Order: sequence, then C-alpha cells, then structure tokens
Amino acid sequence: MKKHKEFSVFGLFIFLILPTNSLSQPHVIFNQTCSNAYLCASRMQTEQAKNMLVEAQKKDPQNQAYLFVSNYADLVKLLVNSNKVEFENFKIQCSEKISVFENIATESPIKDAIIAELYFHRSMARIVFNEKIRAAFDLRKAKLLSNTNRKRHPEFDYNLKLSGLLNLITGSIPDHLKWAASFASLSGSIETGIHEINRYHKSVKNDTLFNCFYPEAACLKIAVIQTFDPIAKAENRVKTILFDPEIEKEISVNKLLTFVCADFMMKNGMNDPAIEILLSMNFDDSYLNFSYIDYLTGIALQNKMDNRAVSYFYRYILNSSNRNYVKASYQRIAWHYLMNNSPIKYQEYMQDALKLGLQNSESDNAAFEEASSGIKPNLILLKARLLFDGGYYDKSFEILKQYRADIKISENNIEYLYRLARIYDEKGDKTNALKYYNTVIAQASDKTWFYAANSCLMAGFMHEIKKENKIALKYYNACLKLDPDKYKTSIHQKAKAGKNRIE
Repeated sequence: MKKHKEFSVFGLFIFLILPTNSLSQPHVIFNQTCSNAYLCASRMQTEQAKNMLVEAQKKDPQNQAYLFVSNYADLVKLLVNSNKVEFENFKIQCSEKISVFENIATESPIKDAIIAELYFHRSMARIVFNEKIRAAFDLRKAKLLSNTNRKRHPEFDYNLKLSGLLNLITGSIPDHLKWAASFASLSGSIETGIHEINRYHKSVKNDTLFNCFYPEAACLKIAVIQTFDPIAKAENRVKTILFDPEIEKEISVNKLLTFVCADFMMKNGMNDPAIEILLSMNFDDSYLNFSYIDYLTGIALQNKMDNRAVSYFYRYILNSSNRNYVKASYQRIAWHYLMNNSPIKYQEYMQDALKLGLQNSESDNAAFEEASSGIKPNLILLKARLLFDGGYYDKSFEILKQYRADIKISENNIEYLYRLARIYDEKGDKTNALKYYNTVIAQASDKTWFYAANSCLMAGFMHEIKKENKIALKYYNACLKLDPDKYKTSIHQKAKAGKNRIE
C-alpha cells in the first residue's frame, strides 16, 4: 500500500469528518470495532456483527461508520436469504443511511467512498430481486461518485474496491442488455477492473487495522481470475492465494471464503481438495444458513461418482431460502438414478425439474430444457462430462473410449468431439485439442448447441496465451457471432473479455 509520510493511505479511514473537537456532531471513525464487525459480516456471522455495532454505538452514537458496516451486514443476510420482506426493509434503511452521509457537510474520501458503496449495496439487492432498471441507476450513481472520489483522492486505495467491481460489472454487460446500460450511461473496462482489484487485494493484505477486508479481497481476486483472467489462471496465480497461510487459517471460520475457494478448486482440477474442505466444514449456528454450499458439495461428490452426492442435493432443495438451483438439483438427482440403472426414477425427478424451482440461472435453464425435451442424456457422455468437470481427465478419457461415433453430425457426436478437445486441452496436448476444437467449429457452428461457441472461446484462449493475438481475436469474434442455446451469457462474457484484452 502507498504510504504518506505520517500515516498509511488507509489511515484516512480514521480521519474525522468533522471540525476539530466536534465529536458531538456526526462523524466517521473506522475503528477496531468496525474492523471486527465487518470481518464477522463477511464471514456470514451477521448477527454477531450487528451486536458488536449496537454496543459500540452506545459509547459513540455519532459515529456514522457503524451505519455503513451495519448496512453491509444487512446486505450479506439479504443476499443469502433472498427474503422479499427483508428486501423492502433494506431499501428503506439503505436510503436513510445514504441521506445521513450525504448530510455530513465536510468533504472526506471515506465519507464519499461510503456513499458510493451504499448505492452499490442497494443496486446489488435490486438486481437479485429483478429491479434491473433501478439497479442500473444505482450503479450509475455509485460509479459517478466513485470516479469523482478517485480523481480527488488518487492516493486513497479503498476506492479501488468499488471502482474495480464497477468496471468489471459494466465492462461485461452482455450485448442483449447494452440498451439498458446505454440508457443508464454505464460503461467500464474489464482490464481496468482486474488491475484495480489486484491493487486493492495487495493494499489491504498487510494493513493492521484494515486487514478485515483481506478475506473479502481474496474472494474477489479468485472470482476475477476464474471469470475474467484466463492468463492468470493458466499461470496458476491463484495458488499464491489458496496457500497463503492467512487464507488457509481463515477458511475454517469464513463461510464465504470456504465456498469461493472450493468452487475455484472444483473448476480447476482440484476436486479432491475441494471435497476435503467442504466435508470438513464445522460452522455453528452463529453463521447464516448458506445452503448453496450443500449444492456445491453435491456437485463435487457427483463429479467423483460418489453416491453421497444425492443427500446434499436433497438437503439443498429442503433448506434453500430461494428456489434458484432447485431445477438443477432435481436434474442431478435424476442423473444419479440414470447412472445407477433406474431410468424410471430419472424420469420422475426430471418431471420435478420441469415443474419446480425458478429459471434465474444458466444451470436451471439447462435442467428445464433437458426436462422439456424428454430426451435422456447419453450415459457415456454424461459420465465423461462429470469426471472431466471434477478434473479426473484420465478416467474421463477412458469412459469416452466406449463411445461409438459415426459420421452423422448429431448432438451426441459433436459432444463427443468436444469432450475429447477439452480433455486434451487440460492434459496439455494443445495440438490435438486445437484439432478437435476446429472440427467442432467446422461441423456445428450452424447449430444452436453450445459446443461450437465454447470451442471458439477455448481456441481463442490457447492462441492468446501463445501471444498469437490476431488468431485469438479471430476466434473470439467467431464466438460472439454464434447464438448458443445454453450458457450464452457466460461464454460471450468471456469472449468479450478476451477481445478487450487484445484490443
């Protein structure tokens, strides 16, 4: 972190937003209580965080920093619970807190950063509850305030957190939502966002008081690398985060960090360590019931062909506070029975996937489409896919050998070629991987299946890593021209990010 002569940049948090000797007036002091409470909230111990703030506010009722941390705790609880009544209350209370800070006359980088972040809090809540237009205007307000604060106080590194997030969000808006972004004057740069999150992560790591932001910053950086930075992922830069002694120690007490680390491991060939982390969790009742971890555990176990997976999908369906990923859970239970020679049970649970739950995620949409089609997945391809997703590439390859492809351009045959390409890619055989990617692209670009689009994306990554930018750009543009019926948003988002990196 940059340093002033007298104090660290983050020391500006404890600079009083009031004239000297005016503690009877509203002020902002980010003290150790705020630090401890924020860390608790980020761990999903929101009630413990709120209790700390109540006690502290009795001693210094004019310290408005407590309101900011309290709002963050409320947001965490809301995002986990997805409760409509809590959402309506949150909007009202967040608006009141914004007014409190806006009425503090003295200018200060922390005051302006908090106002911007409160607008961001409200926008995130609105996105979850489908108030997208109002969310866009809250994002715009947050971005304007954040940009102004950065210009006025370029040395104030806390600005990097929100600025980075806003650049990533607005820079990756899908093409079909560009009209809304334009309407709200939203724009951003993914590359700038990556750079800012990296700087933020570095700045909070070694700051004694503001180390409370470090676990959250680590989660952000891991998510950014997974979603937007394939070069950093290919160079295994996440390893330095996952095996940081501070993060290894924090995982045992931080539910969010446990989820983010396990999710990254599962998607990057480390399924066994992810299962170990997930099954060794021991969070007591002081933590929010984050049931999505059950869903994640089910996926990790199913990718290893472990029949314990089913109990976790059942538990997720029973305990989930919202209906997202319910269709996907029923689909995975159905797969379990299909792989265990119970086709009737498969059909029963696919009917549940058709009728129950929501379609707010790509996984739920895919489950609904499979259920609607009435077509069972090819058993060999399904097993190969799951084993590949778990990073068991050799086992996946052995399963694929049992598949008998013909010369027809059918979805199963294209998937077979695509699975081969993905396995060769992950095993480091880039020549064969590219050969099969190109075969898929040539044979299936006129189809609605996602295999050609993702093959373009993967081939683009390969050439970008080799610094063959012109060829990579060709593949990214080809990807963006395709209109797959599954996973379009995430595929196009990554292709757009690759294109932006090159251009």
